[in-house]
Amino acid sequence: MAITKIHKANGKHFEFETHINEFLISREKTKSSETFLVIIKPDKYTHMHIHPDVEQTFYIISGKGIVWTKKSVSGKLKKACSIKTGDLVFIPLNNWHQIKSVEKSRLEYICFNSFPKGFLPGEKTALSHAKNIKKALIKKKMKNEK
Repeated sequence: MAITKIHKANGKHFEFETHINEFLISREKTKSSETFLVIIKPDKYTHMHIHPDVEQTFYIISGKGIVWTKKSVSGKLKKACSIKTGDLVFIPLNNWHQIKSVEKSRLEYICFNSFPKGFLPGEKTALSHAKNIKKALIKKKMKNEK
């Protein structure tokens, strides 16, 4: 495996309805990790989600935000912490979480994903994982609109 270097402006772009991921070091180039830039527009947020297979570490590179957590899918939201440029946040396995931008400028952070149990079957690439999540979100949205 060769050393990989990439600038944050050169990631592989993927848009969710709520935020943008720029895949920088994709999982197909590693044994158990991936790294991407997350961009959340002003007053927007990521969807509430959980990772049974991923430990996440966020390094805030610009903006301010709030990390929300909850114990279960139907649990009550609780404000975990405010975040700002220079902060480091760790999200353990199996923790529901959501990140919101709270300024007039966008929130940007580098997300380091580590997969202690390996990648989920059918998600050997970062892009396949993102597409699976996007499909699930669309399906959920359609179900809620009925």
